[in-house]
Amino acid sequence: MTFQIIPVLSTSPSFQQVREIRTQVFIIEQACTPAEEWDNLDAPTNAWHWLAISPTHKPMGTVRVLHQYDGYAKLGRLAVLSEYRNAGVATQLVDTAMEEIWRNGNKECKIGAQKYLQKWYEKQFGFERAEGQDEFMEAGILHVAMQVSPEQYQTARKRRQQ
Repeated sequence: MTFQIIPVLSTSPSFQQVREIRTQVFIIEQACTPAEEWDNLDAPTNAWHWLAISPTHKPMGTVRVLHQYDGYAKLGRLAVLSEYRNAGVATQLVDTAMEEIWRNGNKECKIGAQKYLQKWYEKQFGFERAEGQDEFMEAGILHVAMQVSPEQYQTARKRRQQ
């Protein structure tokens, strides 16, 4: 499947497509409340966003990275519409976000991953469970705190590409 990943600011017209994807995945499919989903962290001063679009410009998926300023960034709000799942969209979105994280000098990336995706984040990107962190509920969904360094990420990415 071919698609393109584009950066999107929350102030741009394309951000409406990001909102539509996140509404479908998190609010409709996963039953999060709008208040839980729209946490006021989407502003350009707080976050970078990417949007996966098809060759016909249909939105497919999105991801957000929060700037943390103390050596790490936080990956989150990864959402892919159901008809595009298992086609590499999520992997490419995360790869694009991770490259930007490392390009900006971060020494670590953190994530509050939905528990059922823990093994996927470990295998695909080298994330490991954050030491001393318990599983936690967020928006009624079990999550686990995870982290990855640039070296761990690059090792996992090379393994994936072999």
